[in-house]
Amino acid sequence: MKNRGFYSNRKLMSYDRNKYPYRGIIGARGIGKSFSAQNLTCNLYHKVKHLEEDVSNVDDMFLWLRLTPRAVDKMKAQALDPVLQKKHNIKADIIDDRIYYNNRLMGHILALSDMPVIKGGVWQWQRYRYVILDEFQRERKERRTFDIVYNLRSILESVCRFSTRLKLEMDFPTVIFMGNTVDEATDLLYAFDFMPYEFGMYKLKSKHAIIEYAPNSKEYDRLQAVNPLKVLNSGDDYTFGERRLINRHNIIDWQNVGHKSFIAYLHLSEFIRLEVWQTQNGYIYISKGLEIGKKYNNHYVLHKSLANKGTFYLQSFFLMIRDNYEKNNIYFDKRITAQVFEKYWI
Repeated sequence: MKNRGFYSNRKLMSYDRNKYPYRGIIGARGIGKSFSAQNLTCNLYHKVKHLEEDVSNVDDMFLWLRLTPRAVDKMKAQALDPVLQKKHNIKADIIDDRIYYNNRLMGHILALSDMPVIKGGVWQWQRYRYVILDEFQRERKERRTFDIVYNLRSILESVCRFSTRLKLEMDFPTVIFMGNTVDEATDLLYAFDFMPYEFGMYKLKSKHAIIEYAPNSKEYDRLQAVNPLKVLNSGDDYTFGERRLINRHNIIDWQNVGHKSFIAYLHLSEFIRLEVWQTQNGYIYISKGLEIGKKYNNHYVLHKSLANKGTFYLQSFFLMIRDNYEKNNIYFDKRITAQVFEKYWI
């Protein structure tokens, strides 16, 4: 459903919170993803504003996450969209890491990169109804100084206590993550093994997630049609409404590959590992995780600086990957595998 011609998360949020604790929204900048999430926090405020603040409260707060402290500081300049402040009669303020609506503590705002500090804190974990990760995708060429998936998992466990909730049979918080594009693969999308070709709402039952790949509204497209910024769009990063999915990779299902022999595991990072195979047809095949026996236990990286904890840099392996990549002689099992490989390779 649309709100003022822009995105609404009403349908996405209608599913069971414990069956699908993860909700993802992917769509172009400016369609209203953050606005819809902030509106959700306003609705939560109206539900709990009559409650006295107490450490024993349940589901009366939210946790807002951004990637870095700099991103957190940007949000502190405007804690809540002015339209929502007027609509809901809410005066929003951020003091340190605390978010207040009409002087009531409603949540915390934290940087995902600060996980080591956050992990050691004391949190009122049962009070968090929502965990909102805004702009979970790094910008193109942004330096990778931490692992998004690992830090998110650690925060969800230490701040929201997923394991404790499971043991006590308590409800999970709903974890909402928002990003701009699927063309630039991210570690989080890779963890969900998700890379859609078409717009729609996808239920990933084994991943406990519902992810919506949202199209632009007619109103949004109308505005972007006269937006001077469209002149500057380039490459595959169409984040201003020039949505176009281009499959430039060689994708083939593993069952159609034929005979193949395992070469080695390729470690792109400490938490991302792919499999490299030689096929009888002469091309290299890279997969995410085939349940097929591997004859060798080789663990290689693409750069010397990445070698650690049982991984090694082998020049002949690197040259083999490079030569086949330059000849367009590498095939992948899935688009998400190809995207994440290219992101780290380039």
